[in-house]
Amino acid sequence: MLADGADVLVLGCAGFAGLDAELERRLGVPVIDGVAAAVRWAESLVALGKRTSTAGPYAPRDRGKVWSGPPLGALRLFT
Repeated sequence: MLADGADVLVLGCAGFAGLDAELERRLGVPVIDGVAAAVRWAESLVALGKRTSTAGPYAPRDRGKVWSGPPLGALRLFT
């Protein structure tokens, strides 16, 4: 990483959340906390008034389409 010439480190694991300031102090390069960056990015999208897309796979379902799978009550995502 740094030995290979990295100018900045991005922490890619939530287990490192909150360690950016200490690592920055010790290593002398900017360190980005991936969790904090993701939260700030989400906050900025909300502040800009952005919403989930309604196009393509995010389009509202066709109310006229008949469900052909198993009964919805039979589906269990978390067991």
